[in-house]
Amino acid sequence: MLGPLVWVHLVMYRPVLLPDRAVDDVVRDVEELAGHMADLLAVDGPQAAASLEAANRVLDECCMFVERWTLGQQRPGTFRGDVLRLRMRLDTIAARLVPDTDLDVTRMAS
Repeated sequence: MLGPLVWVHLVMYRPVLLPDRAVDDVVRDVEELAGHMADLLAVDGPQAAASLEAANRVLDECCMFVERWTLGQQRPGTFRGDVLRLRMRLDTIAARLVPDTDLDVTRMAS
């Protein structure tokens, strides 16, 4: 059940991860997504290894992004690229969680 929940969260957060939004707003949304992944990982019970790996990878990507933009490691002018890179990485993770037929529908919807 973890895989579909990770996928749903990734799809829900995709529209707000835009490089044209304020840095603080995007960082806050990425923090929320990381919190959702941490909550999903904290649930006891058997889960597929691929789903656990996906949730952990989303959490890692989000934490690295938040760390970069809250601890002063950012460089001026790199925010747009960082947000687009994060979106691509999360899209890749989401694509691995759904069957190919569902992925085609997802791409058309976005």
